Amino acid sequence: MGFDDALHDSGIINDTKELLKKVVEMSQQYIDWGQLDKYENEICYNSYSLIFHQLFNLKMVMLIGACPDKPPQKYIDMLKLKLRVEVCEMFGK
Repeated sequence: MGFDDALHDSGIINDTKELLKKVVEMSQQYIDWGQLDKYENEICYNSYSLIFHQLFNLKMVMLIGACPDKPPQKYIDMLKLKLRVEVCEMFGK
């Protein structure tokens, strides 16, 4: 069993999402919903960017553990798209 398996089995993604729900309302006035690409590629001063980057790093470790080599860019892009949906759902979007 590898590190990615231990992370998955620990439920850390769900625990992290629960903790991050507390910041959903904190900075919505700073979110321009047309700028999600920017928020996902840079650390920005809003709750969307914070939540996205926290979850992306955890999910990226799991993706790396599932690939024998560096994950292909198309997998990373797919991960970002799926994560965008998850984070937007946290905001009720």
